[in-house]
Parts: sequence; C-alpha cells; structure tokens
Amino acid sequence: MRFKLAAVNEFYTAFLGGGQLLYEKNVDVTSLCSHDRSILLRNTIKYVTSLGTSLIARYTRLLDNTALYKSSEAIYGSATLANGARAIDQLDFDGTFVKLVLALLVFSTFHYIYYTNMAPDNLINIKAVLVIQDMYTELAWRYLLYKYDHERAVICFSNLMRCLFSVNDTIVAAVECKQYTDMIDSLVQKTEETFKLIE
Repeated sequence: MRFKLAAVNEFYTAFLGGGQLLYEKNVDVTSLCSHDRSILLRNTIKYVTSLGTSLIARYTRLLDNTALYKSSEAIYGSATLANGARAIDQLDFDGTFVKLVLALLVFSTFHYIYYTNMAPDNLINIKAVLVIQDMYTELAWRYLLYKYDHERAVICFSNLMRCLFSVNDTIVAAVECKQYTDMIDSLVQKTEETFKLIE
C-alpha cells in the first residue's frame, strides 16, 4: 500500500509540474520584474496546476479507475477528491479555451484561498500585470465569440466561473494535506530557480 501511495503521489507531482512551463515559457511572465513574477507564481500556481490537472483527468478519465481514486483519496482526503470531481465534471470546454484560461490565471491578481498569518505582498508594477491580464481575457472572449454566438459565449464564461469556484473548493480542501502543500512548495522553488537562470 505504501508503494502505491508513493507512486500515486509522484504521478500527481508530474502532472502539477507541467504547470511550471506556463510560467517559464511565457514571454509575458518573463518580461515582469522578479518580484512580480514571484508574487504571481506563489498566488496562482495552485489554481493553474489544479485546473490543468482537472483537464487532464477529464480527458483521460483517470479518476474512473477505482484503484487510483481510492489511493488519491487516501493521500488527499475525500473532500479534495469530491470537489475535484465536481470541477472535472464542469469542464465542458475545449482544450484551446482552457489553455487561454490557464494563461489568464497565471496573471490573476487574487489570493484568497485560505487564511495565512503572513502580510500580503503587493505587485510592484500592477499596471503591467493588468494589461497582460486584459489581453488574455480579450483573447479568450474573442475565441468564444469566434467559436460560438454571443449567448453561448456568455454561458461558457459563466460555466468557467462555476468551475473555478469548484477548483477553489478543491484547493481549500487540499491545503490541509501536507503532501499537496509540499508539492506546491517544491514546484514554486523549482520555478523560481529557473527564473534566476533566465535572468
């Protein structure tokens, strides 16, 4: 059982690690100062990796495998898996739209998942971040209008908001699990090390 749990934990670590590329390879991220990159990374990586992992789980139907589901539940808890399954069920978007949303989430300026006793750290150049955020929002919206009519585009954005609330619930439950927080901390550290090499 211990071997299976370790393998499942490594499996999820690999999935979450894919989100690191959204920060490292995005020219808009690397154009920001190191302070702002670090703030965005720390505040948004949970969302980016959780939504990305949910997308992969939906397309591959990973959690339909009973053994994987039970092992995941043993590691992360039943609340995390239940909320994650709800988020997966709400992902009725195509891959291109989700990729645009993931890029948009990288530049999101929110940070309100759970209480911490640390003072918030503000962005130095919030105007630059908001310009980039607006650009990705506009791209996502134009993509929806291109693919659908206005009414269906509004419905898709509304469904996205519901999905993001479910992702938030998943993260709130997951941060109670040491394995999850360790994975996120490790991912942040690796990404910041890569940023230092890029500079």
